[in-house]
Amino acid sequence: MKSIRSDFVTGIESMRGIAVIAVILYHFDTNLVPSGFLGVDLFFIISGFVITKSLYKIKAKNISEYLLYFYSARFKRIFPALIVAVFFTLILLVLTDQINTISLRTGAASLLGLSNLYLIKVQDDYFGVDQGFNVFNHTWSLGVEEQFYILLPVLLFLLKENRRALIYTSLFLLAVSFILYVSLSEHIVFQYYSPITRLWQLMMGSVAYQLYKNNNTLINPKWTILFFILVIVCFFIDRDYIAITVPTLSIVSVLLIWGVCSKEHSIISNKYLIYIGGISYSLYLYHLPIIRLLNFPGYWSIIQFALLFLLAIASVKLIEKPFRYGKLSKLTKQRILQFFSVISVISSSLIIGISYADNSYKDPFSRPGHDKLKPSRWDDIGSAKSILYSKSKKSLFFIGDSHSDSLIPMMTMLHEKDGFQVQSILTNGLFTTVLDEKSHGMLSVRGKAIVEYVMKNGKIGDVLVITNQLMQYFGKTYNQPDANIILDKKLLTKEDALSVYSSDLEFITQKLSKKGISIIIVAPFPDFPNHPIACYSPVLKTLKISTKYNNCVISRLEQDERRGNIVSVLKKISEKHSNFYIIDTINIVSKNNYISSYKDNTPLYYDDDHPNFIFNQYIYPLFINKLNSI
Repeated sequence: MKSIRSDFVTGIESMRGIAVIAVILYHFDTNLVPSGFLGVDLFFIISGFVITKSLYKIKAKNISEYLLYFYSARFKRIFPALIVAVFFTLILLVLTDQINTISLRTGAASLLGLSNLYLIKVQDDYFGVDQGFNVFNHTWSLGVEEQFYILLPVLLFLLKENRRALIYTSLFLLAVSFILYVSLSEHIVFQYYSPITRLWQLMMGSVAYQLYKNNNTLINPKWTILFFILVIVCFFIDRDYIAITVPTLSIVSVLLIWGVCSKEHSIISNKYLIYIGGISYSLYLYHLPIIRLLNFPGYWSIIQFALLFLLAIASVKLIEKPFRYGKLSKLTKQRILQFFSVISVISSSLIIGISYADNSYKDPFSRPGHDKLKPSRWDDIGSAKSILYSKSKKSLFFIGDSHSDSLIPMMTMLHEKDGFQVQSILTNGLFTTVLDEKSHGMLSVRGKAIVEYVMKNGKIGDVLVITNQLMQYFGKTYNQPDANIILDKKLLTKEDALSVYSSDLEFITQKLSKKGISIIIVAPFPDFPNHPIACYSPVLKTLKISTKYNNCVISRLEQDERRGNIVSVLKKISEKHSNFYIIDTINIVSKNNYISSYKDNTPLYYDDDHPNFIFNQYIYPLFINKLNSI
């Protein structure tokens, strides 16, 4: 029997074990546990419960003494292991040449309890297919918890003698936060990382303890095992049902906590889960850096999991326990706060300084920066930084969607190496003067505005470069939803839409031909079912060990079949019009009848179908040769 008033509840420790296993497996392979990220939600519920319990135990004469006691305990729990983990990871990043600005600043922010706010600032989409190589992304949850620690101690100190006021205030904060969480569902980044939209889960855990303490709620063991099963089931439900699984798991987690606090259950409180729960914090700190930096294929991945557990065990024995229970824990509370505050600020400042001092490495899984060239919108053509000026050569007008935007490194090379004037214009969809699309709106209006601008500002010898993911509109991609093409308010089939698009391209080509302007269209970039980060091992790359990752290789025949009708149409236009040219990058990624998003262990894509800055270096010769031939 384990009472709620015991110092240690084995069932809660087991729940921590379940939570960290779910998160680790999710980051290892999302297909294994589609909603494993909910392990963090489970952590929030547990934290709200446990922290409230610990606050009730504090005996203090005034709020200063109360907060000092609480924060010194929290600092000892969180920061020693965190600081060591951050610097250990930084060493690995340096050794594997993976230093990048976002990772460094996320790591620095984590030492101040602010990484979640930084990720909001840089709009890091946790579920985004174009999420970059950030080994500190997981520290966002620590930031949310640490920000929760600002509110809860004050709330409990002021109201714990008035149980009714405390419970009503807690429920009010919970309700407001949950309403914001639901209402901000379209703002995915803010909703996921913000302490405002996450407060409700931590408060739910807090309310759970308040109700249990006041009512001594008991749960039948049969119900407890059912709640345990439901929590596990939530992890395996598809992420598309997140609007249901998040509140469901949160409610069931509260019931499960009450259950494990009512009576110990042998299935839940088994020694393995209890042990994993005991090292869950260190496991959580190290799991993402180890998975991302090693990422061994197949059965070799067992090695990285073994290393992860060894690191976590060492962290607990050499860092966590000495600071929490050993001689180092005997430091005065003021000294503990002062020491870790100073260390965290100095360390964070040092890391941020490095991020500004050394920007030589670029993240191959991040969208290209816009320091020198920033595309203008179709309704603000010619805006600041959208043109790299040159008077010595022809002008290049780059038009298109995010795939055109991904060619910015190559555009910059054409300007700096060859003296071309380069202008970038985003259409936020297909470049066309006659077609529209349901989700992207009036494409035809944008296209006409761009053509008029080019006709007005272009001169003989200039080139219009069109780059769109045409398979999304006229074929089928692996991961993007099909576009719904409209002509005169009528929804077209893909075949009819391609036919109309072909005629539109010919019309634009003929119009530009009258002014001596040529067109280069980039054939669809080969796309892949999986994000290339799934096949990236910085450690193996550093050691120059080649391995086969089937997740990032597809048949050339399959790709040719999927692109065939589009490429065929483009070739017919090229044969018919002397000022219409095609650049096809497929041979760059082809070898032995297969296509890969990698070349010699180096990623060429920053997501499933956008070329990164490395791929741009291979595309550049194709462009310069074509431009010199026009």
